[in-house]
Amino acid sequence: MMHKDTVRWILRFFEADGGFKSTFSDVWCTYAAVKTLSPLNSRPRDPEKCTEFLLRNQNPDGGFGWKVGAYSDVWSTHYTVEALTELGFDDISILERACEWVQKCYSDNPSPIQLFKFPLISPNILK
Repeated sequence: MMHKDTVRWILRFFEADGGFKSTFSDVWCTYAAVKTLSPLNSRPRDPEKCTEFLLRNQNPDGGFGWKVGAYSDVWSTHYTVEALTELGFDDISILERACEWVQKCYSDNPSPIQLFKFPLISPNILK
């Protein structure tokens, strides 16, 4: 019974735009919901819409921002790729663009502000 209550509680935060929210839909909340629902054998109400929401956060540079229009950062890119993968998204070209953007961040001299934003995106995502 506890799992069902948890799933219901998480799904309350699913928005019409396909994202999950705290105050408005964002990548971080969407990632947390998707990754928490999965081991509970559940998914967002509309996984396709959720995927579309996440993809709308990709910037021309290949990275993802934490919300639509936000600059790309490594954490948001990591969380988006992880959530997309969990949702079964498999357009390798979009995932490769994201991974290339992260690699560029590592190879460029990052600013001190960027240094705290470096999780590792697993190479297994592209397999």
